[in-house]
This record gives sequence, C-alpha cells and structure tokens, in this order.
Amino acid sequence: MDLWEEFAERAAHVPWASLEHALGPAVDTPERLKALWANEVDRPVEAVGGYTHLWSALVGRGRVWSATAPAAELLTLLIADERFGGDDPSLRAGVLAFFRTVAKLSEGAGEPFDACRAVLPALFDSALSYLDGSKGTGGAGGSAPKDAVGVGGFAGGSAPKGAMHGQTSAAAAAACVALLDGAGRQDRRADLTAWLEHRASASDGTIADRANAIVCLGELDERPTQWLDSPLPGLRLAAALAPALADDERARGQLLRFSRSPDDLEYVFSPKDKPESMTLVAFDSRPVSVVVEEALRRMHG
Repeated sequence: MDLWEEFAERAAHVPWASLEHALGPAVDTPERLKALWANEVDRPVEAVGGYTHLWSALVGRGRVWSATAPAAELLTLLIADERFGGDDPSLRAGVLAFFRTVAKLSEGAGEPFDACRAVLPALFDSALSYLDGSKGTGGAGGSAPKDAVGVGGFAGGSAPKGAMHGQTSAAAAAACVALLDGAGRQDRRADLTAWLEHRASASDGTIADRANAIVCLGELDERPTQWLDSPLPGLRLAAALAPALADDERARGQLLRFSRSPDDLEYVFSPKDKPESMTLVAFDSRPVSVVVEEALRRMHG
C-alpha cells in the first residue's frame, strides 16, 4: 500500500462531517492535509493553505477541537515519508511544532481533550523518530527520515549540520518534551535529557539550536546552571528561564537584565548580520514576551 492509499483508507474511517474545527465543519480537513504536499512554487496557495489550516482551524482560538486528534494522527503518516517537505525541512519542523501545541492544549476534561490525549503516544513516537534515527510512525516511507539524528541513548549518528536540519531536530525535541508525560513515555526521559545536554553543549551548533535545547531541559525540571556562566548571552538567558532556577539569584539577574533591554532580545539567539531565528521552537511567543512575563512572575510571585 502506497502513501496515498493508506492516507485515503485512514481518512475514510473518520466521520469528518460530524467533526469540527475552529472554522466550522471539518469536511475540508483531509484535503487541507494533503495540500501540505503541494509544490510551493507551482501551487503556493494550496501549500500555504494546508499549513495554515493546522494553526487557524485545528488549534484555532487556542484550543483543540473534535477534528484535531484524527488530523494529528494522519499527519504522523505524512511526515514519516522521507519525501515530505522536499528539500526544505522547515515544513516538517512546523508540523512537529503543531504536535507540541496539541500536547499543551490537551489537558482539559472530556471531549475533545480525551481524544487528543489518546493520540499523544503516536505523536511522541513520530517526534522521537527524528532524535533516535528510527523510522517515523506511519511506515509509508520505508527508511529513516533523512534529517533524523541520534545521540547518547538514541541510535543514529551525530547532530546534523546546518540550520534547517537543526530546526527539524529542535522542533522534534521540543515536541517530545511537551508530549512526554501525556504520552506516558517517562521511560525515555533519561535518553531525552542526555540528548538535550549533548545539543546544548555542541560548540558547532547554532546559538538558537543550543538555546532551544537548554529551554527544553528547563521544561524537564532540570537545573541548567552550567550555562548561566556562558559567554553567550543567548545561552545564559535560556538557562535563566528554567523553572527550577526560579530562586537562583544569577538566573533572576539575567532575566531582569534582558527584560530591561528588549532590543537586545531580537538578536540574543543569533548574530545581527546573520539572523537564524527571531524566536525559539520551545517558545510559545516572541522572546520579549517570554522573558518579560517570566521576570515579572519571579519578582512578584
């Protein structure tokens, strides 16, 4: 069975007409997901529309919907194929960021939250495949994703070169961290922590990639104190954001310093002459908002 046959078979078992997303009935969702494969040069409207559908419809208005869970599960099939996104891994990274968002929005009681929590293990395994070098869930591609990496307890090779591949693995790591508890995969916590520590310490990694790993360590309740003394301000700031360092005076000082100089935050994770990213995958909003909000919380909390 090829990819689209499997996609059609799975989609046919979902009662889309009785499901909803933020924009109304979900009858358009299967075609929107297929549009993610559209060539961005020949069919830019379809390609952009497919990606926009994830955010404006499936997690629109800051919540999950009855169509969110089956759509997310279908996405694990699509991104498992090594052809997904062509030569641009940023599309796969965007889908992985969507998985992270689904995890964060699935904490309510009843439906559609229960349905979303039921697919979290599949989303976790899909994201994990870009860290341990295994094939993504879904099985259509037949080989490991070309931008999968492995470190420490995970199988595979060394960290990928280049910001694009780094973006994919950074998005996968951030998704795994958000999905870990909900997916019931605490058995992979030690491996995930080791992977993040390796990436944070990689001197040949980009500042954004390393900072993303440190922020993720903080989300795992680690205490990344070693990076509070880094000569790189982006790494110091990422470490200072760790919730476990809320009472650490050095961490508080870093947050206060950057909250008073918001202009510096625009480039703290990348050099001014070569911006890699104006934000981090692990951030839910721009750095200015994240840092100022956390600084105020620690001052008045």
